[in-house]
Amino acid sequence: MDRHGKDWAGCYAHSRPGADEAHWQTLRAHAEAVAGMAARFAEPFASAEAARLVGRVHDAGKADPLFQAYLRGKGPGCPHACVGAKWLDANVPAVGRLLAYAVDGHHAGLPDGVGGAAALADHLCKAKLPEGVEAEPVANPAALLPGFLRKEGNLKAWLWVKMLYSCLVDADWLDTERFMNPERAAARPKTFDGLPTLLARYRAHMATFRADTPVNRLRADVLRSVLAKAGEAPGLYSLTVPTGGGKTLASLGFALGHAAAHGKRKIVYAIPYSTIIEQTTQTLSDVLGAKNVLEHHAEAKWREKEDEVANPLRQLTENWADVPVVVTTNVQFFESFFSALSSRCRKLHNVAGSVIVLDEAQKLPEAFLAPCAELLRLLVADYGCTVVLCTATQPDLSAFGLTGVRELAPDVDALYAKLRRVDYHLLGRVGWPDLADRVAREPGALCVVNTRQDARDLFAELAKRVGEGAFHLSTWMCPAHRRDVIAEIRRRLAAGLPAHVVSTSLIEAGVDLDFPAVFRALAGLDSLAQAAGRCNREGRLPAHGQVYLFEEPAERIPRFLRKAIQETKQIGHYEVSLHRADSFRRFFFAYYRMVHNRGEEILKKLKVVDELEEALEEREPYGEEVCFRAVSEAFHLIPNMGEQTVFVPYKKGCNILRRAISRGLTKERLKMLRGFTIQITETQRKGLSQIGIVRPLEIYDVKTKEKRKPKEGEPQFYALMELRNSYDSRIGANLVYDSLDPSELFG
Repeated sequence: MDRHGKDWAGCYAHSRPGADEAHWQTLRAHAEAVAGMAARFAEPFASAEAARLVGRVHDAGKADPLFQAYLRGKGPGCPHACVGAKWLDANVPAVGRLLAYAVDGHHAGLPDGVGGAAALADHLCKAKLPEGVEAEPVANPAALLPGFLRKEGNLKAWLWVKMLYSCLVDADWLDTERFMNPERAAARPKTFDGLPTLLARYRAHMATFRADTPVNRLRADVLRSVLAKAGEAPGLYSLTVPTGGGKTLASLGFALGHAAAHGKRKIVYAIPYSTIIEQTTQTLSDVLGAKNVLEHHAEAKWREKEDEVANPLRQLTENWADVPVVVTTNVQFFESFFSALSSRCRKLHNVAGSVIVLDEAQKLPEAFLAPCAELLRLLVADYGCTVVLCTATQPDLSAFGLTGVRELAPDVDALYAKLRRVDYHLLGRVGWPDLADRVAREPGALCVVNTRQDARDLFAELAKRVGEGAFHLSTWMCPAHRRDVIAEIRRRLAAGLPAHVVSTSLIEAGVDLDFPAVFRALAGLDSLAQAAGRCNREGRLPAHGQVYLFEEPAERIPRFLRKAIQETKQIGHYEVSLHRADSFRRFFFAYYRMVHNRGEEILKKLKVVDELEEALEEREPYGEEVCFRAVSEAFHLIPNMGEQTVFVPYKKGCNILRRAISRGLTKERLKMLRGFTIQITETQRKGLSQIGIVRPLEIYDVKTKEKRKPKEGEPQFYALMELRNSYDSRIGANLVYDSLDPSELFG
């Protein structure tokens, strides 16, 4: 009799096609392997025994004769995850209900506690323990809990379950892969340079840095200050340095030194925009070696090769295991923590014990600041993480619980004064023709506007004046297209050739470009400063660079920017305020009070209603009403505004898209097309569909080997057809469908 209630002799966890039962994986072998791995994964947050327990019982339901018959091809099988959950709830007083969430959801995703057929309560009610599974209750359930959880319940319990769930799911998938697909398991990268080695490599790289210009001397001052503080205690830090002050390499030096001093396991860079992911990845790879830096986001390129073995790092996007440095997006990082899906949660346990650098921290979405800040606070308090809020325009997040933040940069106000490289001018309201005239008169210039339509309209005027030196950047261009344009702009600037760029705000946060003049439509104070950071960035001009601020007509200002512009105007005195760090703290303090914060509603959903200490004393179920799925559905950093994903025919994407149209969309083609997408509204989609420019994609069904329409609940993807003028090499997708001449498209 197993100590958890069942002699599993003769029971199997996995069969192997074409092999006799002697070569199947036994249930006991799988359970013990998963339990051992899960326990190791949970050691960094003092939860090894709880993880071991959920690992041992997670597949207890497979001992059911119906499931064993299913493995032998003699029946439909039966649900098995709810059985282990039932055992935990019945035999682990008080905290068994928390553990049950992880086991019940290890395939289908974490459930809510109550609320219908998908809820844990319903699953526990319907589940039946196979004969012989009963066992003596765990005598001391409190011993399964880490100290931080016993002191305070509520949100801490929610995050603890997520981390346990991550350990279980990752261990389950890894052991299943080892048995079912040993070739793929063997190809999984396991050898990386340790963080101390990477620190030595970083020091060798920085030894070649020459403080040969005023800007570089200030960067060296910043670097010395930051590195001197690397040995300080783990916690919350800020790195507030004006644009062009060398934040990326300074933050890397701190992260490596801090990790070496305190035994941290990993460095995670979270970045708001995919447009600067590759730039940051390349910078870190140049210093640390490409094999040590994992780039993980929806648009990550894998050289368009379907053979995963050719790109072994690709496997590590599943769980971030072992790789010392991860570069990801805010969306990937935060939505993974708030997701209920096993595939998203699998990596979470590997964040414990990390240094987390939030680059461009001011871009945390204000609607979700409350839950994001609370998550960061708990990762620092309970999971051994250090967080660095890195930006030129530092927000004040104390109202959201992030207090005691220590600054790494030396004398921030003095840095702003010393790194002043631009003068500001207020132009007032300017029409596009006049603005295009002013931009064209500059030897090179960047003009940032607030909407995609504004960018297209102004570019049309500018292109008439400067010809091939005009460039357009907006999200009506697919990510691969934007990368190519940015590379060409950078090449022209380096060669001393004129470049006149019209862009939306996507260029502001961290894109390393340097113009002699910048024009910026009025927006939030931080956006004005970030745009100015692309002007005289390296301080090479004999005098200051020139930044011109202008106002758009009221009817052109998007609703989501009106409050930010209102608060910017309240601060005013741009020539003074944009050169002072405290201006941004005042701006964010006032702005955060003005915006509606949906995050508060999410925090309410996260609350565990009972008290843990009381539940332990009474041995009553704790955490009956946790809402994992409801929170997952509510937490989307990029809100779903009814937009549709459309794949566009750009360069290499053309051939992939043709195959998807003719043969159907597979998972592999979907991954390969992620760099060739745009988002359009449903109204635009309908209009473009009516004239045949956009069409829905069918899915390739691996069972029937035929194309089929998406089933209910499956996402619908669309293709922008490869027609004349439907996708322009300069401006991207042509979405002004009511002005298109069909003869120009189909002629």
